[in-house]
Amino acid sequence: MIPIIQVIHLFVFITWRYKKCLHVAHLGSSYQFTGYKKDPETGYNYYGARYYSDRLGIWLSVDPPADKYPGLSPYAYCANNPIMRIDPDGKQAVAAMGDPPKWASIPSVIPKNKFIGWGYNGSKNCFTLANFQLAVVGYNTTSKYYQAYTEQKGVNKEQTHKAIEYITTSLTEGMPVMVGVDNHDGNPGNSDKTTDHWIVIVGMDSDDKGNYFNFYDNATSNQEKGTSAANKLYYDAESGKITGTADNAYSRNSQRDYTVTRVKETQQNPNANQKNKSPDE
Repeated sequence: MIPIIQVIHLFVFITWRYKKCLHVAHLGSSYQFTGYKKDPETGYNYYGARYYSDRLGIWLSVDPPADKYPGLSPYAYCANNPIMRIDPDGKQAVAAMGDPPKWASIPSVIPKNKFIGWGYNGSKNCFTLANFQLAVVGYNTTSKYYQAYTEQKGVNKEQTHKAIEYITTSLTEGMPVMVGVDNHDGNPGNSDKTTDHWIVIVGMDSDDKGNYFNFYDNATSNQEKGTSAANKLYYDAESGKITGTADNAYSRNSQRDYTVTRVKETQQNPNANQKNKSPDE
């Protein structure tokens, strides 16, 4: 049996008086949850840029970028949300699992004339058609994916952040990304027991509603509808969900808006022949 030689308790917003009532035992460690030593002269937690008082639950000096957040006290620790955010050096609170990269503006990486419509090659299966959509420009999916959401567990923010980073990188390199969405109760048998439909993300941008991804929806045979600029998936940083609708009858008749569930990684298809050949050529 391995003996316990050190215990460090994390009490971010619990006052010093309450901690005394808990009779918390500190076994000789001078390092705190910040990763720094507690200052022996002041008794405060040192972060590098500022000192934090665990008795008061606040910083002891003004936040360096305080002018950017006029509605927040410059002494508030982690924007008063120490569960979801961290402040490694006293200079800037960030999401505990890392913020997504800065939102890019990338036009569609697939020309409209290469859209794969419903019934292409006799297929009426969205998974097959989304794969055809990748194949017509020389790509296919790998076995790796990011599970951003399931009906059973809700949003996985860590996976969502990784998915956004992956999609952004792929689009920057000219690669479309196939994603699954939830839009009905139940599911047609996908392994995550949530995904109902498959679409292909082809671009990204921002508007007055927020940051979004553009996508092609192969649930219609109408090229204008399938590639419509109105086909948008918006990212909600607060909830972590990526949701939206498509400009077609299938989307309008869905029980709810599309919610991104699974994001599959893309690779160049080594067997692709005439990569830029459109489906009607």
